[in-house]
Amino acid sequence: AFCTGRGEVVTGIEPPLTTPEGSFWIVKPQEGCPTGKVYGNLGLKPGEELPGEDPEKLRDAMVKDGISQSVCVNDLEKPAQMVLPKLERIKEALRESGFSTVLLSGSGATTFAHSKDKSADPRVALKGKDVDIEDMYVAGPLSFVTRQEGSWYSK
Repeated sequence: AFCTGRGEVVTGIEPPLTTPEGSFWIVKPQEGCPTGKVYGNLGLKPGEELPGEDPEKLRDAMVKDGISQSVCVNDLEKPAQMVLPKLERIKEALRESGFSTVLLSGSGATTFAHSKDKSADPRVALKGKDVDIEDMYVAGPLSFVTRQEGSWYSK
């Protein structure tokens, strides 16, 4: 689905995205990011438009070429990293260890990580990287679900 506005406008993507090969993980530090602080760090005035990538162009590129770091954009990532600097260290460590796409979810603090390598493990990537891996929730590798027209989701 393609979500716009504050995430409340949901439209289907046609054709559906291709399921990426490899491994997909979720990494969540114990700390959270207060949504108000993250949005406040954007520095926007009431009614001011958020500068940045055109979401529809990003969606179209993702449909055409699949997921990649260049099309997985979250405007709240930098403001969330200001609230919780460890998020930037997590992203850097995952990228350095070969995770090809690393993205913060919403206003934080969950990070999604995809690697084309099925054996990739973020716990290995984060060990010794100035983040307390013991206090993190790490889930994966996770499976994507798909849905055929008129049916429910399946593996």
